[in-house]
Amino acid sequence: MKHTFLVVGALGAALTTQAQQAPTTTTLFHNYWSEVVPEEQAAYRVRRTETPGISRLDSVYRLVSPNLWTVYRTVWQPNGDTLTTTTRWRGNGKLFYVSNELGTKRHGEQLSYDAEGLPRGRSHYERGQVLSAESLTKAGTARACDEAEYTEQMPEYPGGMEAMLRYLGQSIRYPAAALKKRRQGRVFLEFVVNEVGEMRDIRVQKGVSAELDAEALRVVRAMPRWKPGLQNGEPVPVRYTVPITFAIR
Repeated sequence: MKHTFLVVGALGAALTTQAQQAPTTTTLFHNYWSEVVPEEQAAYRVRRTETPGISRLDSVYRLVSPNLWTVYRTVWQPNGDTLTTTTRWRGNGKLFYVSNELGTKRHGEQLSYDAEGLPRGRSHYERGQVLSAESLTKAGTARACDEAEYTEQMPEYPGGMEAMLRYLGQSIRYPAAALKKRRQGRVFLEFVVNEVGEMRDIRVQKGVSAELDAEALRVVRAMPRWKPGLQNGEPVPVRYTVPITFAIR
């Protein structure tokens, strides 16, 4: 009996160690700053499979679409280095780019694709330093690269900045409690305009008082959808900051 007990105990310890090393899978909801948040505040759903300290696979879905958006493959090396491969798809399901990084620096092959999913560019990096780069035709042959190909467009309130200022001027109601206390100043709100122009994760970046902060939040939350930001013609989530001034005249 004593011998049997020892064998079972050793096996149990081995199974416990194996269970600790086995990959685990969980679902997380993230905002645009990779913070874990409740689903109603989230922009992304992340399906994570991880062997702690060894590797992690994050499959990221945007809440505005059921399609897989990004896959992050991370491997932690024994020497402390972190290797990450990022694969991203466009809203139409076509490949957007594949990037490899060592720590925070590009390392290895980098690939980009056009809106049809065809190869557009290829480069090789060594710890952040570019070794070679080439652009590709639709046939896959090398051509001269045009730096103007990369475009970025910030999100925009319907009608532009003047229309947004008119909206704020017509919508803000000075809180009576703030008037009584002579509270005034500028409230800075930050939020993200997602791929369909919705504002998500609205928060006070720098406030003045509880009453003025609450009024600023109310007005911004009631805004209509924006025109989303673009990168290379692809709608992307963009963080935005709006200052709202409260002044007693």
